[in-house]
Parts: sequence; C-alpha cells; structure tokens
Amino acid sequence: MNAILSRPGEILDLVQECRRLSAELYSVGGVTIDTAIDPRGEPSEGVPIAARTVIQPDGDVVCFATDRYCHDADLRMAHSRNVAAWYGRAESTLSEAVAVMRSLGRAVGVCISLVLSGLGALKTGGALRFVVPMIVVPLVFVTVGAGARLVIPRLISSVLGHR
Repeated sequence: MNAILSRPGEILDLVQECRRLSAELYSVGGVTIDTAIDPRGEPSEGVPIAARTVIQPDGDVVCFATDRYCHDADLRMAHSRNVAAWYGRAESTLSEAVAVMRSLGRAVGVCISLVLSGLGALKTGGALRFVVPMIVVPLVFVTVGAGARLVIPRLISSVLGHR
C-alpha cells in the first residue's frame, strides 16, 4: 500500500493490512526478519541465517549477526534491504490508517456541524438566522473533533483486537 485510498473498497484491504501488522507485532512478541547465508535465497526452516533482526512491540530492535555477516558487505546490504522493506510497509500502512481516521473525524464533524447549524437556522429568525450557523459550525466541529480523538483510538483497538 503506497498511496492514500483511492476507492472505498480499499478500506477493507487497509483493515486487513493493519490486522496483519498487529498480528506480526503482538502474536509472537515481535517481528523477526531473517537473512539467509545466501542473500539471494529466502530463509526457510533449517537454512542457516546470517542475520536476524527482531522488532518488538515496545519499539526495541534487537539484532543478531554471525561472523560471516560482519565480513560480507552483500549480506549486510541484503539484510538492510529486508529490514527497510518491513519498516517501509509498516510506515505506509500506519500513515494510511492515520489519514483515513483523520478524514473520518473531519467528515463526521462537518456533517454534524451542518445538521445542527441548519436546525439552528430553521429555529431562529431575522439576523440570527445567519449568525447562528457561523457560531454553531465551528463550535460543533471542534467539539466533534475532540470527541473523535477520544473515540477513534478505542475504535482502532477494537478493530485490531487489543484492549
């Protein structure tokens, strides 16, 4: 995922990607990125690895390396690419999720503001008909935004399956 969502159907893909990232980080205590002795090959069960990086949920990063890794520039580059690819994918996913949540919060704020200001304009007369929407829209928008900042983290935690 590299760009902000362009189709409404991509929201499900984003939720699945967020769940995958959450499972990677929290299911086994962190993400493990291995680089095989042969940098062109994929690490698999029983194949010796040259380097392992474990990214833990609390942000700690633990690296393990063999002597061969320390002496072989190709292995160091291959492992760096593997780690950078994981971080790039995670950053892209989280950036999209934050952008969607911000957009959702703003949209809800605008909708509620417009409905309440419209009701206020209908219930008032004269000059107040124009003043009430100018007061109500920003006031409600700020209130809904503050409420969204409190509710959205809980919503995200429930979607990802954490409390």
